[in-house]
Amino acid sequence: ELKLSTPKDYDGKREELRGFLLQVRLYLKANQEIYNTDDKQILFVLSHLKGGTAGPWAETYIYAHIQDNDLVFEMFNEFLTEFKEAFEEVNTAGEALNKLCTMKQAGKTADEFISEFKIHAAHSGITQDAALIDYFQEGLTMGLVSKIYNAEMMPTTIQGWYTAAVKHDLNYRR
Repeated sequence: ELKLSTPKDYDGKREELRGFLLQVRLYLKANQEIYNTDDKQILFVLSHLKGGTAGPWAETYIYAHIQDNDLVFEMFNEFLTEFKEAFEEVNTAGEALNKLCTMKQAGKTADEFISEFKIHAAHSGITQDAALIDYFQEGLTMGLVSKIYNAEMMPTTIQGWYTAAVKHDLNYRR
C-alpha cells in the first residue's frame, strides 16, 4: 500500500462531501492493486464514515446488506450513487451563489479569500468575468477595492482582479 494520507473521516456534512470523495478516489486509484474489488472499495469508504449522520448511515447500510451472516454488496458505482443521494448538497449552485453574495474578506489575506472565492465560483456555475468581478469586489475590504480602483491599470478580468488584490494586499501587510 502506498504511504499516502488516507481520507479524513466523513461525518455527513454535506458541504464536505465533494472533498471527501475526491480524497477517496485519489487513495483508491493510488492503491488500486489492493482495493481491486467493489467489496474492498465499499468497505474502505464505510470504514471512514464516522460520527454525525454518516456513522448511523453506514450502520444502516451494513445491516441492510447482511445475507446469511455474510456481507453482500452491490457494485461500487451503485454504492456511490446511494451514498451521494444521502449526503450531496441539494442545491449546490444555489448555495454557492449565496456564499458568493455574502462572503467577506474580513481578516483573511487576499490569497485566503481568493481560494475560498474560487471554490464557490466554480460550484455556482458562473463563468462571466463581469458577474464574478461584481461578487469579488463586494467581498473584498473597502480599502483594498479603493487601492485597486486607484491603480494605474484597473483590471478588466477576474484573474486580473485576483492578481491586483494579492499585490495590493501584500503591500498593505508589509
